[in-house]
Amino acid sequence: MDQPWVSLLDGALRMNNEYDGINQEAVPACFAFNRTDSYLYSASEGKVYVFDMNTLKKADSIMNLPSAEAICIAINPQDDNTFAIGMNDSSIIIYNHRSKRVKAKLQGHTGRVTGLAFSETLNMLVSCCIGQKILAWNVNGWKKTKKETLCLQRKSHIHIQFHQDQQHFLLVHADRLAIYEASKLECVKMWPKRVSASISSATFSCDGQIVYASFRSGDIAIFDGLTLDQLSNISSIEYVAKFRPFGYTLVIAAHPNKPYHFAVGLSNGDIYVLEAEGFDPPEAPSDPPKDD
Repeated sequence: MDQPWVSLLDGALRMNNEYDGINQEAVPACFAFNRTDSYLYSASEGKVYVFDMNTLKKADSIMNLPSAEAICIAINPQDDNTFAIGMNDSSIIIYNHRSKRVKAKLQGHTGRVTGLAFSETLNMLVSCCIGQKILAWNVNGWKKTKKETLCLQRKSHIHIQFHQDQQHFLLVHADRLAIYEASKLECVKMWPKRVSASISSATFSCDGQIVYASFRSGDIAIFDGLTLDQLSNISSIEYVAKFRPFGYTLVIAAHPNKPYHFAVGLSNGDIYVLEAEGFDPPEAPSDPPKDD
């Protein structure tokens, strides 16, 4: 596979948030690109900054948000100027960059909002919180349409990602990996977790046929993207460099063009780019089968 490389150009511009003397390690940070990749929206300590990706300079700052911390951001695919911000106080702010005003403040969660995802096909925003609630909102009027409550013993951040079909989403919790039918907020497939290590991150491959999941133990599991049948497992000793302090696995990311390539980020600062091999590629049925 191609060898990754790091570009450190002399005199390169850096995009910095302003923390006003706050300990950066204690402030959650999140960012999202708009659909054309022309702007980057970055949040920290309740403020959102807009960076122009052509100049890498700060184009705007949104200062009229509540003092609560911004936890996650998602851009509306139907309108690049509108984005949702999940807040630490359990609210969701719908903000329009062009008009510079808050279009709506959504209430209904019972803890910090940790995941947001739009479905352009369903005209829907799905949100989740550490209080284990999943809510669906219609983007025309921002009315809550459905809700689902998870029954999990441990409170942990929940993240969601829509499948390419825009009809289903992946739900990731420390103790649960599941696929939901978005229109019904109904779980259609769940991986029967039998390992003690917590799930730290998971993502669809670029073609949606595979799910890559990382665990805090360092192991990586590879699943069929529609059925969540486990296809393969990679132990940390197979890819972590020897004599390096390991820490734990923080995040996993899929290559945007190569479905069998993915990257794993560790708490010690290491990043490993891996290629999945040694298993039969999953077939691609039109719809994921439901559990009986």
